[in-house]
Amino acid sequence: MVCPKCGAPLEDGATFCGNCGTKIEGGGAQPVSQQNSDQGSVFCPNCGKRLSAGDVFCDECGFNLAAGTAGNAGTKGIKGIIASVKASKKLKIIIPACVAGVLVVGIGIFAAANLSGGKSDLPTKLVYFKDQGMMMVDLKPRKPKPVELTDSYSRSHNPSGTVGGRYVSKDGKYVIYKEDYDGDTYDLFLAKVSKPKEGKKIDSNVSGYTLLNNNTLLYKKKNSLYYYNGKESKRFAKDVKSYRLDESQKNLYWSETDRGETTYYYQDLAQKKEAVELEDDVDKFYAEKDLKNFYALKGDKLYQIDKAGNKERVADDISEILSFDSETGVFHYLKTDMVEQEYGKFVRDDSSDGIPERQQERLDEEKFEYEAKSLYLFDGNKEQLISDRYNYMVSYSVSEKGQYFLFTEYPDLESVEVLWSDMENSSWNSCIKQEMSEEAVTVLSSGGQKIGEYGDIDQVAQAIFHSESGKLYISTVDENGEDFMIWQTSLSGSGAGTLAEYDEGEGIRLQAADGKGLYYLKDYDYDDECGDLYYNKKEVLRDVYGAASVNDGGSMVLITDYDDRDDCVKLSLWNGKKAIPVAEEVNYADKAEDNTFVLLTDYNHSREEGDLMYFDGKSLRKLDEDVSAFVQRDSIDW
Repeated sequence: MVCPKCGAPLEDGATFCGNCGTKIEGGGAQPVSQQNSDQGSVFCPNCGKRLSAGDVFCDECGFNLAAGTAGNAGTKGIKGIIASVKASKKLKIIIPACVAGVLVVGIGIFAAANLSGGKSDLPTKLVYFKDQGMMMVDLKPRKPKPVELTDSYSRSHNPSGTVGGRYVSKDGKYVIYKEDYDGDTYDLFLAKVSKPKEGKKIDSNVSGYTLLNNNTLLYKKKNSLYYYNGKESKRFAKDVKSYRLDESQKNLYWSETDRGETTYYYQDLAQKKEAVELEDDVDKFYAEKDLKNFYALKGDKLYQIDKAGNKERVADDISEILSFDSETGVFHYLKTDMVEQEYGKFVRDDSSDGIPERQQERLDEEKFEYEAKSLYLFDGNKEQLISDRYNYMVSYSVSEKGQYFLFTEYPDLESVEVLWSDMENSSWNSCIKQEMSEEAVTVLSSGGQKIGEYGDIDQVAQAIFHSESGKLYISTVDENGEDFMIWQTSLSGSGAGTLAEYDEGEGIRLQAADGKGLYYLKDYDYDDECGDLYYNKKEVLRDVYGAASVNDGGSMVLITDYDDRDDCVKLSLWNGKKAIPVAEEVNYADKAEDNTFVLLTDYNHSREEGDLMYFDGKSLRKLDEDVSAFVQRDSIDW
């Protein structure tokens, strides 16, 4: 089943969509077979669109998946953090968040793939798009002085809203700009911020780039990868499909495609050593963040590969990889096995006349078959069995500071019992599977060990984990989708895995957690799509559409007054005591951890232009007008 609103996959019987928070009415979801399969999919970190695992650029927003830089298209169709209140695909708010894991299910209206944001050490120079050119402005002065970088970015492919990627160097000394973008390629320029009119043309027909911390460049041109060392460009490799740098930006791995076959390589950027062939002919390829180890899935076998190309098989019989965390090298995956048992062992005779002889013979001879799934964890060193009765995943998070996996587990087959009166005139298979589902329990694991089993709670609606405190908040909802309960537990200590009641009520939507507690909406109205914001059981503000934490100091962004006609909202900053107004009629916004905002307000979607504004934490000022898009200030996660 899939969500009828955002298309995210759902488990059968789901009451809410874990991706966008939409309430699933009876018969509202569609069979997954009618949608694109998730097999081999990734999600764009810039706009959240589902893509094929081999894609280099997002075909929705142009984000460079390999290098962590943006392409050239505007961020159209982006599901921002208020995805559940948006009537069209125009409004986007970008807020920093720490969501670990490849996929996080059940975090409500704040979709993991759509949360991004800046850090406090961001450059003060902002690049943006206006008319047919690119501009730059310093955010510090009270009286901004915009500078034109070029007047010929594109005549027909201007971006709208926000654009991802790094255009200003880490030290703030250099800026990237582009000319003659035709929808696929462009001329790439690098200029000193102090002398923007004296930019140097790096190359033409460029399709993507990465601006490194030392102000050199990696870029793609006609499927070849080039390295610009500050003086000249040199081809690094040809037929490159994707690439990724390590954290030092001195080494990288890349994939080359030749006649339909993909091979992965590793080499130092200076090319002082020969390239190492890591693996070829793989189904999926994974890399740890520091490129210490690589992993290749070939058929049902998982291999661990080091930088020298040495390969070791670490797991067999894998049917599906559920998650991989590049920071820790932790995998969660499934193995399957066909299990069969005579139907008669499931049946309890509750009839007055007994089971007919012919039917009894069938019960004793015919067998129930189902595909049993076992959940495993590989931590980079060893494989651990978590459950041999896995049903489906509810939510998970993996990071260096903690990990959990929340899933449902079937009962042992030996304990499943079905009344003959239920089976007599029904499908035997369906009756047994229904009984198994009804007896399934929710299980919490951490570090490969089960720490909690919950057979007496309602269906899990959402889960939010705060890694710093190790606290996990879970909301459950009754079968009518009306009455909610919030539970709290921790992943370590004497109370690890023990659920404690936190709060209850109707229409609860979890928003964000900090070290001291939880923000959540109560009395959520699915027609008006807003609710009352609470923090630790105390009401903070009424009629809130959404909220998200923006830094470790407890600051929150509050979204209110949604206008579905103009696709705009009012933004406020909550400091723990009061709401500080930021701006009204906001269509696009980028929030940094220092409580500053860059915004587009009063945006005309037909003309694709609005007022570019800056909130410095205290006051709002205009930077420019008639702006079509601006570059997000978030740093690239190498």
